[in-house]
Amino acid sequence: MPLLLLPLGLIAMYFASSANDARAKGDFEEARTKNSLALSMIIGSVIFGIITVGVIVAIRVYQTQ
Repeated sequence: MPLLLLPLGLIAMYFASSANDARAKGDFEEARTKNSLALSMIIGSVIFGIITVGVIVAIRVYQTQ
């Protein structure tokens, strides 16, 4: 199950690294944009993870009844 969330986490890490590089170059607008994308990916990963765990728990509970 954690492997499902890995691609979003890797994309978020890429955008966060790109934001740091842009900030170091002095391009603050690009840094802000990439930081926003990284934050969106992190939030999406967390929400997707919660939904995935909820569905798996619901399936397991349903199967045991």
